[in-house]
Amino acid sequence: MRTQYITILMIAIFCWPAVAVIHADKPLQVENQNIMRASVGQLGQGSERLSTVFTRALYNAGLPGGIVSTRAIEQRIDLQSLSNSTLGNLLTIITNVEPRYRWETSNGVINLLPVDSYPQLLDFMVPEFTTSNATSLYSALNSLLSQPEVVKRVVELNLNKGLSVFVGPVEMPNLKADAKKFSVSLKNKTLREVLNAIVLAHGRGVWEYKATQWKDTHGFTISFLNQ
Repeated sequence: MRTQYITILMIAIFCWPAVAVIHADKPLQVENQNIMRASVGQLGQGSERLSTVFTRALYNAGLPGGIVSTRAIEQRIDLQSLSNSTLGNLLTIITNVEPRYRWETSNGVINLLPVDSYPQLLDFMVPEFTTSNATSLYSALNSLLSQPEVVKRVVELNLNKGLSVFVGPVEMPNLKADAKKFSVSLKNKTLREVLNAIVLAHGRGVWEYKATQWKDTHGFTISFLNQ
């Protein structure tokens, strides 16, 4: 009897973590399904750039996101058939119109990304990033771009040669005294994952990465389209 009891106890101990992992995944699946069913509301009339349609849809749905902008995503699309559709349907239409783009969703953050020519900097693994009681998206961004490891990687990629065009827009002053504060603490995440975590903590921001070039100087800007 004692041998049977020990055997049963060992089976319970080794099986329990697997069950816990399965149950832990279910809420994320439900969350992503709900996000794809969210309404994008009224998007306007006439035609608009795909990048604008994407950010406007996220704003109406109250969702955070990110986009890597290129010339391909600047083509225009008619808005009449898109208003009041679901987010999932809208993303499918965008990628059908512009197959050089794909979309991803992770923890409630929607990213619109190029299939090719993905920026190397966004794949850089940030060893550690912490910002406490940030008062704006730009204060968190400035803290991220000031990390010594990030600065070093920017130099390695020759993104700051000549003009310092890699620096994002200056921080805008907070007009609301009761502005929401947020904090982010991460280890060993890519730069894109950190940007996603920042807009997620903020609630509904949408970051934009855009490559820049002036003569032989290559750089980038990171800004926020929804704040």
